[in-house]
Amino acid sequence: FGLKMGSYFLLGKGLVYKIFNTTRFDCMMIGAIGAILYYKKSDWFIRFCSNKLLIVLSWVLFFTSGLYAQYIPSPIRAEYISFLSLLVIMAGLVSKPLLENRLMNYLGKISYGIYVIHPLLIFVGSWIVKSAELLSNIHRGGHFLVFAGISVLTILLASLSYKYLEMPFLRLKDKFSVVKSTNEKMV
Repeated sequence: FGLKMGSYFLLGKGLVYKIFNTTRFDCMMIGAIGAILYYKKSDWFIRFCSNKLLIVLSWVLFFTSGLYAQYIPSPIRAEYISFLSLLVIMAGLVSKPLLENRLMNYLGKISYGIYVIHPLLIFVGSWIVKSAELLSNIHRGGHFLVFAGISVLTILLASLSYKYLEMPFLRLKDKFSVVKSTNEKMV
């Protein structure tokens, strides 16, 4: 994050900044630091992430971020969303009942499809909106409708992908798995 911001303030939005901004290493580092603190059972971090008010606030800010994201300075927008994501994930780890339900289990099951399909739908959706010049007709709440529509379509397509593409391969996994055997007696 420091290198990205340093390049932004010293060199502007040139090539160096674009490399840092595109790779999102700083966003991955936010998650890595959170994982290390959780793994090391850092008392202050666990207490911080266990705060019920913080958990509710993190979820609300995360899921409504599409409404106010344009007001967050672009050089730190991805880091802001990454930090909120970390808080939401940690809330699920430190207070398990929050994420242990049928909906979250199902979303976890289709998460690979969500991961693959969502960026493609964002790209296609933004192209359609810009091509049709719909952006000028979308008022303040319209951004949320586009965000919600892409999210619903992502889940629908990820569900279909899981059922018709992933499941056949998962069923083949047992057929082709290697079972190690030996004729020596187990000690």
